[in-house]
Amino acid sequence: EYKNLITTVGKNLILDRLFALSGPPAAIVSVGVGTDVTAAAVGQTQLNPTVAGTVLLQTADAGPARASQTVSIQSTFGTGVANFQWNEAGLFNGNVNGTSVMFNRVIIGPFTKSSSVSIIYKTTVTQS
Repeated sequence: EYKNLITTVGKNLILDRLFALSGPPAAIVSVGVGTDVTAAAVGQTQLNPTVAGTVLLQTADAGPARASQTVSIQSTFGTGVANFQWNEAGLFNGNVNGTSVMFNRVIIGPFTKSSSVSIIYKTTVTQS
């Protein structure tokens, strides 16, 4: 279990969707992982904010689900993808790092995923 940080652009996404502003922008539908170990900061807008590292964003297995005041979303990273050292993760409204809105960023691990394993990455967001 890791504590994460909701980014400024993530907060803006919430406000835009809540008040039907700016379109509204797409909902959070993707999970991303990357190699950067830089501490999470509110002004970040993508994974690997300070280094040229490896990142993979992919659509969640199914739409987010809510139970009471907790929303969960998960994505299965199969044997053929994201085979690198995982140090960070985040939730996005699309699959393009740097273009899709990054809702949150969290420093994880580190651990190295290889082609011999699949990982189910699950995130829960709780209102408290």
